[in-house]
Amino acid sequence: MEQDPYIGALSAREGIKEYPNATLKQRLVYRVVRYQRYLWDTFRMENPADAVVMVGPGAMLRTEAIMAIDGWRNDSITEDNALSLDLREAGWRTVLGRKCYVWSDSPLDLRPLWQQRVRWGRGTEDYAKRGWSRATWKGKALAWYQWALLAWVLTIVPFEIINEAYFTPMWLLPLAVIYADRLWRLRFFPTFKALDLLLASPPCELAMFAAWQSAIIAGAIQRWRKIERKW
Repeated sequence: MEQDPYIGALSAREGIKEYPNATLKQRLVYRVVRYQRYLWDTFRMENPADAVVMVGPGAMLRTEAIMAIDGWRNDSITEDNALSLDLREAGWRTVLGRKCYVWSDSPLDLRPLWQQRVRWGRGTEDYAKRGWSRATWKGKALAWYQWALLAWVLTIVPFEIINEAYFTPMWLLPLAVIYADRLWRLRFFPTFKALDLLLASPPCELAMFAAWQSAIIAGAIQRWRKIERKW
């Protein structure tokens, strides 16, 4: 930040702390959440000089930049995302500290985890309220990609079941490519667990994706019903 006065914020890489006293069920939830969070972090590692989100658990913010955008938005339930958008739209750079880690808590039970994910899903409304720009196009494109992928899954799976005679092993090639990509990304994880190899497999990833999209759909329904956003 001292070398570049245009850096408005520096984000840490977010790790999930260990829970040695967790129950078996909680440990399973933890492993899934840990894998998802670390996988998301690898995408930020692809371009650390242009990080989209300054994570809430740990980020260094330039006072001048925060004052220039009039501080935090109190109307956002994902204030770290909204803050990052405000900084980027105002022309400030947001970067990732590749060797900086912050170890945060995570819900270990399904109900609070679901509530958190629905809240994050409603946080995408911060993108919906803004136009396309250099500051927003990545987030908007990701949201559209996720909806398109969900539509593909909801159509191709029934088609495969009904028309199994048309199946060819070549259709599995994209899944093999995705799995290879996930294995390559494991090298960016701060710690490696053997279970990560299983979670990176296409069936597990599809299940996690479906659960995540379900939370986003629940948030979209709340938005359509004009339900107030709450923590």
